[in-house]
Amino acid sequence: MLVPKAGLILLPLYIHVIHVTMTQLVLEIDDSSLIPALKLLLSKMKGITIASETEKIYDTSFVAKIEESRAQIKAGQCVSIPTEDLWK
Repeated sequence: MLVPKAGLILLPLYIHVIHVTMTQLVLEIDDSSLIPALKLLLSKMKGITIASETEKIYDTSFVAKIEESRAQIKAGQCVSIPTEDLWK
């Protein structure tokens, strides 16, 4: 405890910052017969959680909008602006 001359009591303040990061790994497996063995192997490892295969990362309405936009681009229903003209 620190006591300054003014008579105030100052207590030391300790702040602990915990930085937590999670890394996501996506596997694209051509041979589906490997999936059960990989799931078993990964499930035995500490700190690894296998996400549900049916779990949706994005909202389905958002995905539909993106797919519609991609289809419009393929159909030529878009406008291209040269980079040098972006700020005009």
